[in-house]
Amino acid sequence: MNEIAVRALSGLVYVVILITGIVISPDSYYILMLLLGTATFIESCIVRKINPFFITGLYIALLSLVHFLPVKAIYMQWLLPLFIVTNLLLLWRLFKKSLPKPLTKYLHTLYLFTGFLCLYYIAFFKESYFPQLTIAMFVLIWVNDIFAYLMGKFFGKNKLISHISPKKTIEGFIGGCMASLIAGVVFFKILNEHTVIYWIVLALIISIFGTFGDLVQSQLKREAGVKDSGFIMPGHGGIYDRLDSIVFAVPFVYLYILLNHVS
Repeated sequence: MNEIAVRALSGLVYVVILITGIVISPDSYYILMLLLGTATFIESCIVRKINPFFITGLYIALLSLVHFLPVKAIYMQWLLPLFIVTNLLLLWRLFKKSLPKPLTKYLHTLYLFTGFLCLYYIAFFKESYFPQLTIAMFVLIWVNDIFAYLMGKFFGKNKLISHISPKKTIEGFIGGCMASLIAGVVFFKILNEHTVIYWIVLALIISIFGTFGDLVQSQLKREAGVKDSGFIMPGHGGIYDRLDSIVFAVPFVYLYILLNHVS
């Protein structure tokens, strides 16, 4: 089986498992987030050459706590400033800005915790399980990635952030954003939730910050001297490689949804 076929098959299996875990029930979603988060934390720790047992154990305990002792999703508003600042500091590093090494070490762990916590809670924002929004976020990320790659491949000339990811171009970034905006309009038509402007802004947030999330992980791997975070998905790398975009973008999505909920 050639490389393209392997990549397509493993990607299809990943999408089927992901969508199935999201749509079946809140419990299946909890199990999905447990497995994906654990794999991501292990891969991240291995890349950074730190012991993964304490961090992954803490993640499992925290996610189990919020699942079995439900805390209303609206209460996440008190933690969102911390989440947003964490991601903004990681963005600061992308542009060759230095931070204290101890802070940098813990930022990567904290941003994964915040991302997965927001990703779990966002499905319960309506106080009942609403998996459609979670699926929409993943699809918007996928649409952005696919069209950013295609536009970059055929029309890309100007590098986005060359010292982190030489293959990413401004043309690809714009193409991914435009495709995501169109996909956002499609979700407005399908779900009949909120306004078309709401979905356009949501798609833009996911596309922009999802791209930055991919760059943040690329910077981590470049500093560690590795190409992929893992090898669990043939042709794609690790689970962290597949989730870096959405894990980084979702706190900003949560903030946007919260602001719309309040208004």
